[in-house]
Amino acid sequence: MPLEPPSHLPEGVVPVALARDRSLSREWSTVLLAKGVPHWTAETPGGMAVFVPPDQEDLALGQLAAYDREQRQEAEAVRRAPPPPPEAAGAVWPGLVVAGAVLAGVHGWRLTTDTDVAGVWARDGVRIFAEGEWWRPFTALLVHADLAHLLGNLSFGALFMWFVLQAFGRWLGWVWVAVSGVLGNVAVAAAFYPEPFAGVGASTAVFAAVGLLVAHGIVWSRAGTGLRRHRPWLVPLGGGLALLGVFGSGGDSLNVDLAAHLAGFAAGMAVGAAASWWQRWCRVRERPVREAAVS
Repeated sequence: MPLEPPSHLPEGVVPVALARDRSLSREWSTVLLAKGVPHWTAETPGGMAVFVPPDQEDLALGQLAAYDREQRQEAEAVRRAPPPPPEAAGAVWPGLVVAGAVLAGVHGWRLTTDTDVAGVWARDGVRIFAEGEWWRPFTALLVHADLAHLLGNLSFGALFMWFVLQAFGRWLGWVWVAVSGVLGNVAVAAAFYPEPFAGVGASTAVFAAVGLLVAHGIVWSRAGTGLRRHRPWLVPLGGGLALLGVFGSGGDSLNVDLAAHLAGFAAGMAVGAAASWWQRWCRVRERPVREAAVS
């Protein structure tokens, strides 16, 4: 059945496109406006229709078809865009050394000072939400209960951070891990609030690194078939599950530790998905993320 123009439109106009929603009709209207094509949009039973004068029909159809091809080509370019080359090893390891030195220094300070570092820096929902001590979700990542706790996080953290920094860059990789770790701690504190559950350790950030790698692998996986296509995210996921098996054997503290680990992983997935899609957007437009970050 032909699409009839509403009565308030000029007589004789013809329909050239039918949009499923207003946002798409606005896009088409912008295209026609840029080319100087007179047109009208109107709501019809089938959706938002675009009408033009009869003598402008061929031009309008051609412009809208060209716009549709451009959109398809851009979507295909995003799908096929290769990931940025990994960071060189020489650019990654200095940051790992500095981070390890910071964690070791905080632990040494905690053992030698009279200040209750763990009490002041630990993740504690009551202190965060009721007393406004918002530094705790970050500082809790720096404090460890004992040497074994520190060494475990340093060893596994260095492994996963190596790949995070290669995937996201030597600067942004640290930013995304820190943001994810803080978000994970905030989520755990909120989940247990108003109970005064406290926690310390970088393992929330370590699992956030796992989530970042899994999200990065999902966003960038495109080549191959079967398991080969999914290897970029299955491998870090398997490593994270193995790590959870090692770290998740804490007796009575299992539930609290497990919550922090899962929250860190979930936060890493969310931040990693957003960061990876932004990375693809920059890559398609030949604006490498690392260059944007340091410019």
